[in-house]
Amino acid sequence: MLELIANLDWQKAAAEAARSIELNPNLPNAYFARGDVALMAGDFATAREASFKQVELDPHATFNRSVAAALLSFLGDHSE
Repeated sequence: MLELIANLDWQKAAAEAARSIELNPNLPNAYFARGDVALMAGDFATAREASFKQVELDPHATFNRSVAAALLSFLGDHSE
């Protein structure tokens, strides 16, 4: 997936992230990948959704919470 991101192939990278979630819907890193790709592709709604899902799956992971907070700040959403 990193190669696809480096080549700016958002569609294929998004498809790989979706496949990861399909294979293991309880894997927080799969949602991180989905959110990361969505953010870079300008799909902020999907990035937000994926970011919250990764926190839901692993609420004690400080990095996941930091990513979600940074995304909300970037989007100007200070309600959460």
